[in-house]
Amino acid sequence: MQVIEGGGVKTGPNVKTYIERQLKSVYDDVLNQPIPDRFLDLLNALDGPAAASAKNVGASSGKSEDNE
Repeated sequence: MQVIEGGGVKTGPNVKTYIERQLKSVYDDVLNQPIPDRFLDLLNALDGPAAASAKNVGASSGKSEDNE
């Protein structure tokens, strides 16, 4: 590593690659974690009855296509 003007440190490509891999690993771990039920309940509550009825309309239209 080299010290650059202003007191910063210039990192080499190996350090940058290492940091990139570590960040990707952390983000991948977070994405693969399950969503807690309480959080899903809150999201469903925010969607409200309008979203639930829209889901029912979409589900019933899909069933009618299957019957034809």
